[in-house]
Amino acid sequence: MPVIRRIFLTVYVWSPIGGTEQNITTLACALKRAGYDVVVLAWAYVAEKPTTYETKLHEAGVRFISTNTFLGRLAFRWDFKVEVINQLLQRVRWS
Repeated sequence: MPVIRRIFLTVYVWSPIGGTEQNITTLACALKRAGYDVVVLAWAYVAEKPTTYETKLHEAGVRFISTNTFLGRLAFRWDFKVEVINQLLQRVRWS
């Protein structure tokens, strides 16, 4: 039977505050202390800047990987959607 050495924890949305982020951070740090190589993967990153959860993960030696911040913000932030749409419309030449 193979030995588990690396654990990937995935979360769909990673935001500056939230219960999911807190639980993933707590679990990842505990697994790291138990001797596992832990990686946290966030699919939709919506934070404007690194979060306190990311700081805790980094301090514990847990790798944090996020996908495209632009796509995450576009999917989950209404004001960002409006800004992007307005910029695109300004660039389009209407004839």
